[in-house]
Amino acid sequence: MLRFILQVILNALILTGLSELFYPHAYISSFWVACVLAVIVMGLFTFLLPILKVISFPLRLLTFGLFRIVLNGFLFMIANWLMGPAVYMESFGYMMLLATLYSIIQWGLQKLIDSY
Repeated sequence: MLRFILQVILNALILTGLSELFYPHAYISSFWVACVLAVIVMGLFTFLLPILKVISFPLRLLTFGLFRIVLNGFLFMIANWLMGPAVYMESFGYMMLLATLYSIIQWGLQKLIDSY
């Protein structure tokens, strides 16, 4: 349970930092909204992404895996839609960019945490 709470806080900090970095194009109203968004994004990446990866296998094969960026952007679009006006992302391009940066930062921090 403590590990899950730590992951939620870490992901919320990543999302808050990315929204501050891309402020006019991405906006999260508060840290608590970022925590809820982190839980939603974690759930989507855990449960929906494997299904989408199986369905989109031919496209991922043709694009040498680059279609995964589109899938990540699609999951951010779903999370944006679920959160309503508390979260704003300007376009699908920014969603793909933010999802890619989010995945890279999360992966790096997870490797750093797991090494201790």
